[in-house]
Amino acid sequence: MAVKTDLTWSKSDCAATQYFLCKRPTGITCGPPTPAPPVIITPAPTNPSGCNSTALFDAGTITSPNYPSTFPIPSYCVYKLTTLGAYRIGIYFSDLSMSQNSYVLVYDSNGSLIVSLTRSSSLGNYYSSSNTMTVSFTSGNYNGYRGFSAKFLSF
Repeated sequence: MAVKTDLTWSKSDCAATQYFLCKRPTGITCGPPTPAPPVIITPAPTNPSGCNSTALFDAGTITSPNYPSTFPIPSYCVYKLTTLGAYRIGIYFSDLSMSQNSYVLVYDSNGSLIVSLTRSSSLGNYYSSSNTMTVSFTSGNYNGYRGFSAKFLSF
């Protein structure tokens, strides 16, 4: 590239990849490049309990928040379980350790209550009549309990 004496062009290394050219008088250099601020990578938040989420198609486990440690007071979670059209959902509660006034409600796809589980309930299997099921967990005001763990699958 030609260098003009009116200072409108600067020399450029033709072998270098350049996406643009800057207009700067010849002989004037820029200071050192400004360092980019450090990039802080924040890990993705985890939700191992599945609280306030939807599980599609797959088998899995839902738990109260912090399970098997104690759940926070207050806690309220909704778990929506969904599978393909002709399939149904089965859920098996493998652990219930809840305080007084804590409960788990399992609803069928039409909104009807399948079961209400409290601290004195027996563990068991429950089934939806179609392809969706909703489970809600509400904690009481007492601390020191694990909550619940349940496995679900479509069949």
